Amino acid sequence: MPWAHLAALRADSVAHMTARLDHVVVAVPDVAEAARRWTEAGLPAVIGGRHPGGTVNALVRGPGTAYVELIGVAPDAEGPWADRVRGRHGPLSWAVAVDDIEAARASLLDAGFTPGEVQDGARTTPAGTRLTWRLCDIGEQPFDPELPFLIQWVDGMQAGPSDGAQLTHVTVTPSDPERVVRALRALGMPSSGNFPDSLFGIEGGWVLVEAGRGGFSRLEIDSAEPASTARSAPTSRLDGVSVHIAPGVRGRRGWPVLQRVEELWARSDAPQWPDPMAGRTEPDPSWYSRCVDPARYRVLGLRVDAWIEALADLGLASSRDLPLDTLPPRDGIPWSRITKVEPAVDGAVPLWLCRRGFEGLADNGVVVHVGEDPEFSAMLPDCGCDACDDGSARLLQALDAQFLTVIEGGALIVTGPNGVVRRTLDGWSGIGPIGPGLAERWLRAADSGRPPHGTTAVVGAPWR
Repeated sequence: MPWAHLAALRADSVAHMTARLDHVVVAVPDVAEAARRWTEAGLPAVIGGRHPGGTVNALVRGPGTAYVELIGVAPDAEGPWADRVRGRHGPLSWAVAVDDIEAARASLLDAGFTPGEVQDGARTTPAGTRLTWRLCDIGEQPFDPELPFLIQWVDGMQAGPSDGAQLTHVTVTPSDPERVVRALRALGMPSSGNFPDSLFGIEGGWVLVEAGRGGFSRLEIDSAEPASTARSAPTSRLDGVSVHIAPGVRGRRGWPVLQRVEELWARSDAPQWPDPMAGRTEPDPSWYSRCVDPARYRVLGLRVDAWIEALADLGLASSRDLPLDTLPPRDGIPWSRITKVEPAVDGAVPLWLCRRGFEGLADNGVVVHVGEDPEFSAMLPDCGCDACDDGSARLLQALDAQFLTVIEGGALIVTGPNGVVRRTLDGWSGIGPIGPGLAERWLRAADSGRPPHGTTAVVGAPWR
């Protein structure tokens, strides 16, 4: 399943989580050598220190407190955790952080699980900082491949770096995925509320539970390094784990423009609102037929204005308003304003920002088209009901993604006889019977200037 599809699903705000992904554990024969290899692969790993039982680790940090732990054993290591790591190479287990480990353990008991007793843990970092935590095994052994273990930080690690690679997606592959899903639900870890129901939110990404042999099979990591002309780096294997490194937002061509947008945005008093689904698994049925505050969606037009001003400030594009009959209305809803944003670079395709309204207003929605012969790209909001509202932050991120994707250039939309593929920041989205691998082949062919037979493509040069 492409991560582009997953990224469109709802994620609860981490501030409302009672349980969250903390880290994944990968056994390595030599921690220092593994840290060097991960660092050379673009994923900086720092030596973390030694545990009392003799295991040692290095850390690849993610957003917030999420991280990858590369773990090995010292020659004098003793104890069940060291015994579990010794002689192993590859993924071992993963941890779920909770705020109250005793209450989490009680919830698991009520759900029919048999978690172990809570244990204390600690280590000292190379800088001399003492870290302490409490652990509880859910499975039958330490670092059990079938179930995560619980951790409650007492004196925890600092937040991850603001720059550098970030862990964003983890695919776990236990032999009994439904058992893992039941455990995560018992702990209160919020699922997407959409398909698939085995998709759980983490800060900045996802945990996807799929049937497999145990452990976890895939890590997806956003890199802050400048992106090459390729959309993403190929997936590689590091210590038995499939690791896909994608260019993060900070490494994208449009990052300086987005920074300028944020500077302008900080001066505005645009409305903001939280995700109403935070802390809930299902919306109230009445939400599907109501919109309590349609005026707040005018925030989209304000964000469009900030992007237009930022592009002009940086000399990357100019804009002009066009007559309302320049483009036919979508779904019969008339436009209230059409703005064409024209890039300064030859061969780059323009953006068309079409304002329209719903719920009695004329300007609280935006429809995006791209190309000299404009092709529909996105409608925001895609639905104005409260059940589909996931907060102002994600709404604006979706709009930002439209600008960033077009600024990067390349094949943006490929239309075939039975389907349409649209490039997204982290992959693609499709409509119609798009078979396995077909979307990627269409985009690659269009990128090379040879759209597949029977298709048309919107392709443009980067804006900067």
